[in-house]
Amino acid sequence: VFILADDLGWADTTLYGHTKLYETPHLERLAKRGMTFTRAYSASPLCSPTRASILTGLNPARLGLTTPNCHTGNVVLKATPGTKGPPGKKAVSPNPVSRLDTKYFTIAERLKKEGYATGHFGKWHLGKAPHSPLEHGFDVDISHSLNQRLWDDYFFSTIGNNYYGSTRSSELDRLFPVDALASGEQPLPNPRHRFVPLSSEDKISNFVRRPDGQGPRAIASRIAVEGAFNVNSSSKDAWKAVLASMADFEFPTISTDGTAPTWERTEGIRFPRFGHVLQATGWNPGSGPLDPGFWQGYRELDTKELDALAAEIVKEVRERGPFRSFADFVNRDPSSERLESQLKGPLQTALDLSVNSDLKGNVGDTASNPTGAHFSGAITNENESAGFAGYLTQGDILQSLAPILQVRSDYFRIRASGQATDASGRVLATAVCEAYVQRISDYVDPGDEPHLNADQLTSVANRTFGRRFQFVSFRWLAPGEV
Repeated sequence: VFILADDLGWADTTLYGHTKLYETPHLERLAKRGMTFTRAYSASPLCSPTRASILTGLNPARLGLTTPNCHTGNVVLKATPGTKGPPGKKAVSPNPVSRLDTKYFTIAERLKKEGYATGHFGKWHLGKAPHSPLEHGFDVDISHSLNQRLWDDYFFSTIGNNYYGSTRSSELDRLFPVDALASGEQPLPNPRHRFVPLSSEDKISNFVRRPDGQGPRAIASRIAVEGAFNVNSSSKDAWKAVLASMADFEFPTISTDGTAPTWERTEGIRFPRFGHVLQATGWNPGSGPLDPGFWQGYRELDTKELDALAAEIVKEVRERGPFRSFADFVNRDPSSERLESQLKGPLQTALDLSVNSDLKGNVGDTASNPTGAHFSGAITNENESAGFAGYLTQGDILQSLAPILQVRSDYFRIRASGQATDASGRVLATAVCEAYVQRISDYVDPGDEPHLNADQLTSVANRTFGRRFQFVSFRWLAPGEV
């Protein structure tokens, strides 16, 4: 395992006794179990050149990779001499490459050749595909697949292993009685969720004690979301309705004098970043730069900002969609030819083009790139106040709304029509019907359980037709309704 800490200064840890600003006991403990090098030098003071030299064993100058510019859209694989430099400099910098060429043999390729499994975790910044970690000897690239796994592959049931055993199981069945949950008599902790067990399932503990270890997946397949929203929607009004669902809810506020938290309910659409806030009132552009709501509270949206945010989200959906997974909706796309798509996901882009754009000149100035030839233009019109509670991030939106968001629809309206004609083809009568149908988690053939993946199915019917649809309603339409 090789760990590279990007831009970590030699005096930023307590290993060498040169700082009292930080405490790094874990690094000290790690160092005591191994070796420390007091006269080791990086191949470069910059991130991408250093990373390239470690991977290849070559000097950054030999690679031609001397600046951190591998995120740019222009692919350059051969460095060329520079022709001019900035005023006041006595040296001319070369024109560097913008990708780590796959012709260079990396340590990952050597390890893989010797039979090791290889993986890359975290920052790469040496080029997108076809110059990504997957093309340089790594079997997996976790940095780009992490959100895919979290958003689309995992379900957090909140039921821990301490429920294993007869005593804990009986307590679990008492707290979550299947019949009461299925009927709606007892709601789930998230009131938008509905428990839909199979007819043969009568105890929650049976999920937890499944011998195949698939308890969380089985529970997830029995939970339906009421009013789920498809993020591929290009309706501004629909997005406004979803975002506005964060209006007028109650949340706890911490008191700085040590007294118990209070529950506050204020008007407006609010997205608190923290479970407990320090300021009961939120911040909006009319609050001013000195209002503590920006720094200690949360962001509050008015109707104008709501409209602007929904409009920008729809633009991004039309530009980047359709999203085939929720990770596509959350993540930026390093392989895109569009710079905005490389730098941010669609939701964060929409936020920065709408509600966060009002911050300029209010609570913070526009951030600028560091000066110097070695720095790239990665900072694009950002605000210096980014990261504070009043600066809205996609994480603030998703931690509140993600449980109801989907990348597909499971509820459909179907209309069909038919005509009766005489022998000459003259229409005698027309009938139009309308049905609402719901796709459910059960497969067509109940021989396969709902939580099984497509490659685990044993039934030919299920492999062919998939999951069941059931009628919710049916009616004939009057002529004036068509």
